[in-house]
Amino acid sequence: MSNAISDTQSVTTTQSTTVAQKSYQYCEAHVKQRVVFFCNECTHNICQLCVPLHSRHDLKLIKNEVTALLKPWKSLHSQLN
Repeated sequence: MSNAISDTQSVTTTQSTTVAQKSYQYCEAHVKQRVVFFCNECTHNICQLCVPLHSRHDLKLIKNEVTALLKPWKSLHSQLN
């Protein structure tokens, strides 16, 4: 998963207080494209333009995978509060 270039952006309020921080990764091959998929065969994050090169591979939407991984932790967090 280390084949992408990272970028972090902060979302701020009018009082200059950081509310949330979003981190983006960009494709190494297409530097202006954010990675969207994870290729299980190559174990790389890839952008939409790389999909044809991985057309027969098992691709996962990163957003869905992160949501699935965080679900048990969110449940545990809500039980503790």
